[in-house]
Amino acid sequence: MGITRRKFTLEFKTEAAHRVIDTGRSVVDVAGELSVTDGSLARWVRDERRQMETVAGGSNEVAGQDKDLAFLGTAAAYFASNPPKQRDLRRRREGRRVACSARAFPRGFSGERRSTARCLRVGPAWM
Repeated sequence: MGITRRKFTLEFKTEAAHRVIDTGRSVVDVAGELSVTDGSLARWVRDERRQMETVAGGSNEVAGQDKDLAFLGTAAAYFASNPPKQRDLRRRREGRRVACSARAFPRGFSGERRSTARCLRVGPAWM
């Protein structure tokens, strides 16, 4: 008859992983002490370290969002105190730049190269 597969509880896996993480001992030493395979314990350690990073990484994410909000508040205050001039808002027909891009299509059955151009009005020349 075959060997039955052992199942370990989540608590056992977490404690075994923390023996490696907290004490700094090697995976091989702790695995021999607990009578588990090296690969299993290494996977438990890797999973626990990832879990610890995600828990600790949450505070970094919030700090980053706070920085973004502070920057946006500063930018909003700047633009509120320096509104654009009326002359900058007027449209001028002359002097508007035009941007064109050619898009090449694959060769047709006869071998010729086909292309089309798309042109867009970008804005006044001073932009």
